[in-house]
Amino acid sequence: MVAAEAALRALLLVSIVAHRARGGAAGDDDCTSNTWQTLYYEGGDVKQYATTDACQESFTVEAGYYSPAGAAIATSLAEAEAYFMNAWLDNITTSRCRTIYENSTQTYYLRCACTQGFLCLENSALPIFCPKKYYCRTPKKYKKCKHGHYCKEGSVYGTKCSLSSCPSGSSAPEGSGQGTIVFIAFTLVVFVIFKLYERHADIKARREYQEMDAYLEDLVAHTSSTTAAAAAANPMTMSSAAVVVEEEGGEPSAATTGGGGGGKNSTIHEFVIEFKDVCYTLPNGVAIMKNASGQLAPRTSTAIMGASGAGKTTIMNLITGKAKKTSGQIFVNGEECESLAPWKSKVGFVPQDDIMHRRLTVLQNVTFSAELRLPASMPAATKTDKVRATLATLKLDHVRHSIIGDERKRGVSGGQRKRVNVALEIVADPSVLFLDEPTSGLDSVSATELAKMLGSIALSSGMTLAAVIHSPGPAAFKAFTHLLLLQTGGTVVYAGERAGVEPYFSSLGFVFPNEDEPLADYLMGCIAGRIQPEIPANCDPVEARILSTWDHMTGFGDVWVLRKADKDGGEEQPSESRGLELTSAERASILSPADAGVLKSLELAFRDWFVHFKADASELPSAIAGQCVCGQKESEKERAGFRRQYVLCLARAFRQQYTSFTSHFFGVVLVNFGVGLFLATLIGTDLNVLGAYPSDICNKQYPALAGSCRDLQEDAYVSAFQFVSFILLGSGAAVASGTFGAEQIIFFREASTGLNTVAYFFAKVTGDIPMVLSSTICAFAGLMTSFVSPMPPAQIFAGLAVVFTFAYLSGYFLSFVLPYSACGLAAVGWGVVWGLLFSGLVLVMSEDGNKTFMAMSVPRWFNEAVYYASTVHPFSKVRRGSQKGEDYYDFSRENQYYRFFQTYSEAMGWACVITLAWLFIDLVVLVFTNLDKKK
Repeated sequence: MVAAEAALRALLLVSIVAHRARGGAAGDDDCTSNTWQTLYYEGGDVKQYATTDACQESFTVEAGYYSPAGAAIATSLAEAEAYFMNAWLDNITTSRCRTIYENSTQTYYLRCACTQGFLCLENSALPIFCPKKYYCRTPKKYKKCKHGHYCKEGSVYGTKCSLSSCPSGSSAPEGSGQGTIVFIAFTLVVFVIFKLYERHADIKARREYQEMDAYLEDLVAHTSSTTAAAAAANPMTMSSAAVVVEEEGGEPSAATTGGGGGGKNSTIHEFVIEFKDVCYTLPNGVAIMKNASGQLAPRTSTAIMGASGAGKTTIMNLITGKAKKTSGQIFVNGEECESLAPWKSKVGFVPQDDIMHRRLTVLQNVTFSAELRLPASMPAATKTDKVRATLATLKLDHVRHSIIGDERKRGVSGGQRKRVNVALEIVADPSVLFLDEPTSGLDSVSATELAKMLGSIALSSGMTLAAVIHSPGPAAFKAFTHLLLLQTGGTVVYAGERAGVEPYFSSLGFVFPNEDEPLADYLMGCIAGRIQPEIPANCDPVEARILSTWDHMTGFGDVWVLRKADKDGGEEQPSESRGLELTSAERASILSPADAGVLKSLELAFRDWFVHFKADASELPSAIAGQCVCGQKESEKERAGFRRQYVLCLARAFRQQYTSFTSHFFGVVLVNFGVGLFLATLIGTDLNVLGAYPSDICNKQYPALAGSCRDLQEDAYVSAFQFVSFILLGSGAAVASGTFGAEQIIFFREASTGLNTVAYFFAKVTGDIPMVLSSTICAFAGLMTSFVSPMPPAQIFAGLAVVFTFAYLSGYFLSFVLPYSACGLAAVGWGVVWGLLFSGLVLVMSEDGNKTFMAMSVPRWFNEAVYYASTVHPFSKVRRGSQKGEDYYDFSRENQYYRFFQTYSEAMGWACVITLAWLFIDLVVLVFTNLDKKK
């Protein structure tokens, strides 16, 4: 109304100046000026800008019309029209204004029709908006707002109150209970759903307890009977499937293993893995694996040890195909291959970190791994038995219903969590199992117990097992049957039976004192250079030369290559970089170490850049296809298909998100209800839309005021929704970033075992749909506690749902491209960009600068939909009553300014299309990025 008062005051000033120029004064009785008097009715609620008393004596302006130009005393109609044309521009030619001749007084006056939304009582000089608390079915009269309705300024009819108090003469609902009722009802529904789910989970858990107890009893009975039968048949031997044969110190012996293993349902196929002269050089020329050779056999457990930077994890990555070797050979059961990648489903890899879902129980984590990786044709009962057997073997059956836990909520112990990490791989029946420091972080007792379990599993199941071990205790070290010892730089120090490492080192002059120091620590001290060798009396001359000028960084590798060549009967040189026939001084005279290093680095950098680039480019299509298609190879087990993986991931997603009513209530329901309340308070209840003044009035304004006079005098819904998208988008994206970001490392692990990325993505998105729905309902309920709009509630709800959906998709995108720790702050910036900058309200769409970004912005289409539903649709035409269909306010200038031309359905349709486009973008980013981490 400030703009309206300014327009009228400017008009009054113009009229007074014009009148005085003709020789008159304001208030003269000749009625030739358009000055007016202000009258009030209904206790001051209704205002009228009425013609002066002198004008009312000269002519009478009918209700529904106004006379803005005063009177003209003329001899003819043409003379009067010429006067009004000069004084009031060309508005007499419009359809609303015409010159009227008053016969009784020989006076002419200009009469203009009052349009809908305005009020023109009898003898009005200027129109006014229909006052609040009243409605004007026609511009001729006003009526007090009825009980149960509210009437804002400019109303043609009252708006019915729903679930709120609206006494007679209300300009807005005094209090709306609909939002609170929706919130309470929804909370009760959610509470009932959670309680029903908890009851179902309790029944299922009790049944599982009974079945597990029965299984363990049968297992004990079967083991006892098998042991007794074996002892009766031959007291000197027992079945390795029933018991674990141990040597001194609890060491499993490969010599006592029988055939079979793994049980009647086992699909284990034994793998003999041999690698010869395997090298791996980084693209920058740094060699981290040099001529590594060794063998991994079934029914054995190999400890991989070495100094820092020795390539312990690298050798496992090269064998499994997570990294591609630069040179060398890998044989599987005598057949040469690049890696174990063709047998991916038969290979298990236990990472160093305990990568698993911390909010799920032990049983839920292990069961998911079994369902995902065991053959799809395997009966459900058999899979259940495998899960139970795995838990029993690793002594996890008593904590199977405990959550894993994290820093905030305590769960199983550290040792138990390590065993769960192993169980995730064991349950899949792998033929080959690699473990990266499975005992790190454990005490000596727990580490020894785990090492013995691994040795027992390998022995009884026919598995080929290798584990990177860091400083094992004596008992844990003896639990392994074989040892692969590496030096810094990736050279082999020893590869063979663990029992033979001590004699081998003694033959080099490293005699184990067998005192308090563990053998493993003594070996690490030797390769670290802390212990110098004593040359044996019967030492080979070549070895004697090496030992006499001992360099622990190269000496171990040279001696091992030399002995390996003698054993194989070949003439292999000990090392590419160190010739035994040359002394250090001789090599220095030929080429300095610095020059040799630079030359070698340049050569390797160029060669390996080309090799790696070519290899990466050739592997890219298959790597991408592996993330999208559950393809099967002849050498692989039949895996769960897309549909099955989708169902498994969806069930797990629901367990993760909806485990507790309390967490869902405080984390989603209450928070978003508070957001809605905040928005309702921020927006307020005095929202309204008032149209432009008639053009005949606006044309008399000063040029600087004419434009604003022709614009809407009030359109509070546009400015009110300016911050809605920003707040909803920022908060929603911050929450949704945890859907993928909080478990990114777990996803990489599962993807490397065959999890279909597309199935995983859509399962997680589907799992968040109840979250989006809850957020929308609660924010809508909070907003409707005091928000008043001519929009139907269903349209507001639908718009909020689309914005929340876009917010969640935005959170996914941020978690894919940014570290999870940065997503919270990034979500705020994301809300500023799309919810404010490209919302269509701060900046308007232009052809050159921001058209593309505006088209991609869901908040922009949401705001256009709200603009139409709250402003254009209810106020462009009278929608009901006797004047239905008549023109209301003119929105052409406003539409052109914002470039909002779509209806609600059209704008929301585009918002849905853009939302689907962002869904596709998220999927593409997830599939096409981090391919190396999904191997």
